[in-house]
Amino acid sequence: MTKPAVEQFEAGRLAETFKEWVMIVLTFAFVILYGLALVGKLRPLADISIVSRLEPIIFVIIGYYFGRLPAQQTSSL
Repeated sequence: MTKPAVEQFEAGRLAETFKEWVMIVLTFAFVILYGLALVGKLRPLADISIVSRLEPIIFVIIGYYFGRLPAQQTSSL
């Protein structure tokens, strides 16, 4: 491989590693929030309209990151 090709490969690998770590951190954050809600340490929001506005955004974020796993596995084969 030429030097630019090696640098491009390393940059791509670094980006993939960063994406994986972001997904791990988000997963742990959602698990911790869910656990706190189950235990009762997390108070529900007073205004239900805030929840109805945030819910689709949260679902899109979760769906994107968990949906990327099968796509990455399929494309790497």
